[in-house]
Amino acid sequence: MIRLIALDIDGTTTDSNHEVRPATRTVLVETLDAGIEVVLATGRVLSTTRPVIEAIDPRLGAIVNNGALAWPRLDQPPLWTSYVPATVARNVVGALGELGLDAYVFHAVTERVAVPSIARLPAPFAQRFEGLIDEVGDVAAWIHDDPLMLTTLVGDDAAAERLVKAQTIILGERFAGRCTVSPLWHPLYGRWILDFIAPGVGKWTALQRWAALRGYDGSAILAIGDGLNDIEMVSRAGIGVAMGQACPELQAVADAVVADCDHDGLAEAVRRFALAR
Repeated sequence: MIRLIALDIDGTTTDSNHEVRPATRTVLVETLDAGIEVVLATGRVLSTTRPVIEAIDPRLGAIVNNGALAWPRLDQPPLWTSYVPATVARNVVGALGELGLDAYVFHAVTERVAVPSIARLPAPFAQRFEGLIDEVGDVAAWIHDDPLMLTTLVGDDAAAERLVKAQTIILGERFAGRCTVSPLWHPLYGRWILDFIAPGVGKWTALQRWAALRGYDGSAILAIGDGLNDIEMVSRAGIGVAMGQACPELQAVADAVVADCDHDGLAEAVRRFALAR
């Protein structure tokens, strides 16, 4: 029996226009009314996750920053917060600088992001975090407290995709045991990105922790996603589903592939694998 549904946001809970479809809202409210927990498990930060929850139902839980931060509901205290050690964060900034990439540093308490230069920010990123951006110049020197996450936006073409996938391995080995490297295509920014979060943290690790607090295991989880950072949770959940437009790597490990995000694939999956059982 499914007791928890874990949903990626972009390309899963929202469509290609970054909106929640009526069928998605309806099926998730029905699911919550049936006593099944629903949690958004996303690489987004809290400030960009909150509007999605508000568009659906305040009973939704949230696992943000790829598992670093979790709330049972946004009107309740967080279940946990996992930080990147400041010394490691400064080393990550240096490693990205060697690749000619800027590092953006997210602070958990203030929900603000520190960047070296606002002028170099891609417009979609600057718009998304308007009012929350601090231009600090030397990001490494600015880091004193342990940050929640570091991000770099690489590019929007095939070369950027190859670089992200290669550096996930290279930097993953370089920082093994010190932080987790998570790659994904971010449709809000139109860029391939790399996230750096606390060691041992990830969407699936967070979902296991969530389930353990509730007294069940991963076999009771239905996970639905579309991106590289969804591979572990989709491949290891009791039932893992890939959206129709999901990357080939995710479709290869999913138990099922449903319609894409513009044709109510999420509603199809929830009705088929949770509500009909």
